[in-house]
Amino acid sequence: MSMMPYRLIGLVVLFAAGYAGAQGLEGRLESGPAQVLSLPVSGVIETVAVASGDRVEAGARLLALDARVYRAELRRAEAVLAEQEEVRAEARREWERAQELFDRTVMSERDLQLAKNAMLAAEATHAEAQAARTRAAWELEKSALEAPVAGRILALHAYPGQVVVSRDQAPPLLELLPAGRWLVRAGPGSGYRVGEAVRVRVGEADYAGRITRVRPVPDSSGAAEVVVGFSAADNADLQPGMPARVSRP
Repeated sequence: MSMMPYRLIGLVVLFAAGYAGAQGLEGRLESGPAQVLSLPVSGVIETVAVASGDRVEAGARLLALDARVYRAELRRAEAVLAEQEEVRAEARREWERAQELFDRTVMSERDLQLAKNAMLAAEATHAEAQAARTRAAWELEKSALEAPVAGRILALHAYPGQVVVSRDQAPPLLELLPAGRWLVRAGPGSGYRVGEAVRVRVGEADYAGRITRVRPVPDSSGAAEVVVGFSAADNADLQPGMPARVSRP
């Protein structure tokens, strides 16, 4: 699949041997965690548009359920909603006529209240029909799985004809490795804080990074493993295993 230019979002795994002073923390780039994708609705898989190893753009269709039931349900919900719109309109007209007659002292207050109750009931039924139509449209939309970000298909757990049951817990169908995401386990270092801005150097290039996790290392006198994230252009030519250095700006 063709790829549009994208920004490389990375996490760097750093294994520092010494104190994180002016020299910073040393480490190496590693591929980061994949996103596990699934569907929130149940059905039978009709098409799978990708294979393991494929590169995809954000928004690309990955797989789809047989949507005939969902399309039929949406048509039914739309028909019910159209009917209830007519019922609601008629109930409102009846209430307006009753109000006019009451103002002319031709109708009793009780009959006016009955007309109002009928209008309110029609409004409630119409609201339920609207909700059913919204739900049916959402389920039809969610019967197809699209890539949330650009990346590469790391693993595929779906095939045409597979029954997907998402009632209690949606099953994993795909694993997507977002473009340029790297994992960083940096450390041991001391004095680092989550959210702190740092500088990441890979080769001759420097990147603005930010600490996303700090985890104490057992029996290390307060030293901690540090996770750092950074972004780079898609032509940065970063590869797993490349050495990296993290330091404070």
